[in-house]
Amino acid sequence: MWIENLYRPAEILVREHERFPIGEHTHSFYELAYIVSGSGSFSMPEGVPGQWSGDISYGTGTLLLIPPERLHRFKVGTRSRYLFIRFTGSYVTEYIGKDIEQALRMQDVPRITPAGRDASTLQQLMEMVTAEQASPNGFSAHLQQQWINSIITLAARSAAQHSGSGIPVQQENDRAVSMLQYIQRHIHQPERLKGSALCAAFNLSPAYIGRYFKRHFHESLRQYIVESRIRAAAEMLCNSRMSVKEIAYRLGYTDSCHLVRSFKHHYGTTPASYRSRYASGQETR
Repeated sequence: MWIENLYRPAEILVREHERFPIGEHTHSFYELAYIVSGSGSFSMPEGVPGQWSGDISYGTGTLLLIPPERLHRFKVGTRSRYLFIRFTGSYVTEYIGKDIEQALRMQDVPRITPAGRDASTLQQLMEMVTAEQASPNGFSAHLQQQWINSIITLAARSAAQHSGSGIPVQQENDRAVSMLQYIQRHIHQPERLKGSALCAAFNLSPAYIGRYFKRHFHESLRQYIVESRIRAAAEMLCNSRMSVKEIAYRLGYTDSCHLVRSFKHHYGTTPASYRSRYASGQETR
């Protein structure tokens, strides 16, 4: 089973498939899946892995909320275009509100069904995000963050209005997901991401913490931190005027040369070239 991780607090993906490229999988983050066009089905086991609930048919305009650590799968009927909005629980808590994150946890079925004017507002926001993602312009990142926050809030209101008993979340999974959220929150503070600091924060031994992370997320702790810092650097290159030296300092690299080497290894180009290509529309995040 494939476990997918998120290397930034929130991100937007637009994808189009005639056949969904992966089978059953799970995430360490929340995902809102909006069907821009097409039809198919979605399934998520109820409690016991392998015991799949009845397929939920989707069509244009369907919105699904997939919580962290829930196995799920998509099956394409007709060619489908998806807008995926991915975000961590800490993103919601810090940028929107703790009550909103709690409401998302209350959603006991995947389908989000907003009522009244919320439905039309949500559709308009999704169309705005999709259009901006296709043709980014000045201040795109700032606009999209505001729209994403509004979408998440509307989804949470719908979840609160239609909640049942809520989705049970195991304490162990909570701690694992909290570790990812902690890393994202402190990605600009390398001293908080040292092994000793992480062990103290999550009450794990130095000998065990690496195996614990690998068991939950199928990649090494070091690899995840390195990847997250590189993604954060790319985000800052696209959405700020800071120099490469300033970005390196903000992210705790020993010097700008270290950042340039790591960035080139990951993206195959230098930070300056990446920024130039993004500004000209040749590069997408």
